[in-house]
Amino acid sequence: MTETSFRMKFDDTDMLTDLNDELTRLELKYNVGTLLRGDVEDREDFDIKGSMRSKQEHSVNNYLLQLELMAKDTPPLKKIVRSILRNEELPKGFDLTTPIRKSRRIIEIYREASKANPVKDASLLAKREAIKLQRRGGQNIKQSVQKLFDDFEDVEEEMNQHVKWVTIQKIDRIILQLASETELSSKISDIHSVSTWNLADFRTTILRFCQNIMDTARIQQLSTDSSNKADDTTTMSANATTITMDKTEYDALTSTPFNGRVRSSSPYQQKREPMRVAFSQQHSERSGRERSRSRDPEYSRDRSNHHDRSTSRDRRLSSQRDGFASYGRQYHNRGDRDYRHPSRDRTERSDRRGNGRY
Repeated sequence: MTETSFRMKFDDTDMLTDLNDELTRLELKYNVGTLLRGDVEDREDFDIKGSMRSKQEHSVNNYLLQLELMAKDTPPLKKIVRSILRNEELPKGFDLTTPIRKSRRIIEIYREASKANPVKDASLLAKREAIKLQRRGGQNIKQSVQKLFDDFEDVEEEMNQHVKWVTIQKIDRIILQLASETELSSKISDIHSVSTWNLADFRTTILRFCQNIMDTARIQQLSTDSSNKADDTTTMSANATTITMDKTEYDALTSTPFNGRVRSSSPYQQKREPMRVAFSQQHSERSGRERSRSRDPEYSRDRSNHHDRSTSRDRRLSSQRDGFASYGRQYHNRGDRDYRHPSRDRTERSDRRGNGRY
């Protein structure tokens, strides 16, 4: 048997609603609702059949044990329940010899201890006055407003009817609490004939306003993020295509060999750099002397004769090489392959014997 988790309190707490909910649950669980109706000493409507009566008595006993457990953590109530179970509640003069009468009497005491009372109403009124709209942790505006409505309903549920607010009072108090939310307050000001609304419709409308505010803020945030990403892309593109440098740096960059690619300066290149600069200077000086000498007519005539002699000698050497090549290499065409003549191979072997290479 599963024990009930409901516990009674004996501190002027208004628990009547919670008590009635738990009693209804137990009656449905053990199917004893029809047996427990009525006052303490009313007739007990057991079934006339013996087998059914035995089952009903067993269910009533289980129900009675659950009632006893409700006072487990409250010593004053536990003492009263113990006296009822022992049929020792003499001042009332009830006959508590049956489980049904004992159950009925315990229910009366529990309802009396948990009903609304002036002491409880005073603390509930102070609690209702302290209710404020609060934005806690990661709560959004909709969650905060929903909790505001729930707080008012929870407090007034335990109050006596004569101290509860009427609908227009609740709506006015909630509107006053929402005044700190400027955007939401402006939407509420457009509502006409609030006095004709019920609390459920007013709550639905306010929560819909909250949802619209959240949706609008989310769309604006997405638009801002997209704009920032576009600005970042533009800036990055501009930085990637625009380079600022002075003329000296530009000249050094364009004069760099290998199509302007700048290579890392290794220690070997650093050693060769002074040699390259010296060679460049010598080449520049030699080019300057050549240009100045080229203006002399006699030098030009000697240089022209020298060029003619060099050209003639090159032609003779070229002719000799061509003759030797045509004499020393002969080819025969066999199909689609070229190969060297056997006489050429024999000549080369004879030459190698004479030179001692063979």
